Order: sequence, then structure tokens, then C-alpha cells
Amino acid sequence: MTRRADHRSAFTLLEMMVALALMAILSSGLYASLHIGFRARTLAEATIAPVRATMLALELLRRDIESAPPPTGILASAFVGQDAKAEGTAADADTLVFCSTAEDVAGDQPATRKIELALVPAAEGSDSILVRRVTANLLAPSTPTPVEEVLCRDVMSFNLRYFDGTAWVDSWDSGTRDNTLPIAVEARLKIRILDPAQPDADGYELVREFLLPCGSVPSDTSTAVSLPSSN
Repeated sequence: MTRRADHRSAFTLLEMMVALALMAILSSGLYASLHIGFRARTLAEATIAPVRATMLALELLRRDIESAPPPTGILASAFVGQDAKAEGTAADADTLVFCSTAEDVAGDQPATRKIELALVPAAEGSDSILVRRVTANLLAPSTPTPVEEVLCRDVMSFNLRYFDGTAWVDSWDSGTRDNTLPIAVEARLKIRILDPAQPDADGYELVREFLLPCGSVPSDTSTAVSLPSSN
């Protein structure tokens, strides 16, 4: 009786080497594509981040400033904006103290709160941090400690101007302006672009103008009021 030969198919060494070489080529191509994609994503995020941060910060300022009540009464303090420079530099570092009835980000009912906007030095580097200090209980028997919130980091300059009905001015004190608010406030915020591909970038600057519904013209100002224009 003749026994059938047992034929088994298998890959030769040459075929295995060719398959491994093809897999290495495909893996290298995929890695290069992923690397380019991740790099493009990182660069896009670095470019968009300053724009997004600046827009969000100015949107929070808009809600607060446009809800400023007249600076009279028990639950209202003076509207005081000071023109200032960062210590040791020529960069704008203005401050603003006022009251606002804007609804807070937690969704609570509107309540009059005292708000202070200012730049504070960053722990590292030459840039500053834009902070918002909020005092909620204005009728407390003792002055409570304000809650400090960070609005924007890597700030290069922060400038505010105020429209009095005829011109833009660099500072405002409602106590010396017949207890009135400005017609409008112009906020100019500039932050650094943290992009390794653009180490010498000048930064990203955004300007917004906010109209104050309770703003009025001081009695010693001409009654001819024009629309605010920063040009």
C-alpha cells in the first residue's frame, strides 16, 4: 500500500523578508502622515488660542460693563477708571472699579456686585494676568475679601477709554463728573502669541466698544452728542 505524501505549504524566508519590508514602508508612511497632522493641529491651536482667549475675556467685560447702574444709591459705588502703565514698562495697565448688575456665570439672579478689573504680574515672564475681583455682599458689616478670577493670561497690555458724549478720554471718575457714567467704554486687550514658530510675534490685539444704557452726559458737557468712534 502506497502512503500519500504529506505536502504542507509555508512562506519562504524571502517572502517573509519582503512582507516585513512592505510593512515597514507602510508604517513609516502612516507615521509621517500622523506627525504632519498632529503638528498642523498644534500650530492651529496655538494660532487660535490667543483669539479665543481675548474674545472670551472681552465678552465677560461686556456683560459687566453694559450692566453698570448709575453710581448713586446704597448699592452702587463710583465708576472709576484710571489710566496706568505696567511697572517699569510703557505697556498699558489700566484699572476700572464699578458696580454691575449682570447675572453671574453660575446663572444666579442678577445682584449688584462691585467689580475691579486690573492687571497683576505673572509668576514667570514679563507678561501680566487680567483679573476680575468681585465683591458680592455690599451690605456686609465689614468689607469682605473680593473673589479674584483670572480672565486672561499672557496679557501684554490692557487699555480702557471712555466716551463722554463728545470725545474719548483716558480716565473716568464719576465723583468728579456729576455722578454720571460714560456713554461708552472702549476696551483694548493685547495678549502674546505662544507659538514656537513665531517667537518674535508682536501679539494679538482686539478692540471692543461697549455702550452703557445708563450712561449720560455730564452737566458741564455740551449737549451735542455724537456716536462714539475710535477712529
